[in-house]
Amino acid sequence: MVKLLLNASRIENGSIEVVPESTDVVGLVNEYLREYQALFKKKNLTLLFPHPENLPIFTDTNLFGHILQNLVGNSIDYTPAGGTIEVLLEKKEDTFLLTVCNTGVVIPEKDQARIFEKFFRSPAAVAIKPDGTGLGLYIVSEAVKLLGGKVWFESPP
Repeated sequence: MVKLLLNASRIENGSIEVVPESTDVVGLVNEYLREYQALFKKKNLTLLFPHPENLPIFTDTNLFGHILQNLVGNSIDYTPAGGTIEVLLEKKEDTFLLTVCNTGVVIPEKDQARIFEKFFRSPAAVAIKPDGTGLGLYIVSEAVKLLGGKVWFESPP
């Protein structure tokens, strides 16, 4: 929790320097997914990562790591045992699209507009993981803005 609060604070006060570098995003995603293998196995989750052979991009790998860590971590936390998590990468002109899909909790429509607010947690999420902080998706949103991107989510009705 302390790490999340520090990251949120650094983003808010502008002390995070964006240092873009050339990297293969497929390798970066694979690296993060390997770190989560034990959690995938523990919950019997199916991980799908159909990807291009490589996808060179120019981004801040530290900020991208925060984004990926929070999105995949949430997917693991909120997908029931035996579920599926899919990570997709798609080249888009001079950038790329990262999509993280899961068979987890549905966010009620009344909560959807607040999902990226600092400290907000949908009651549906609290019911599954009472000890969450409500900082992960806020950090994702702010990190994506720092990188000049857009973030959104879709949840079935």
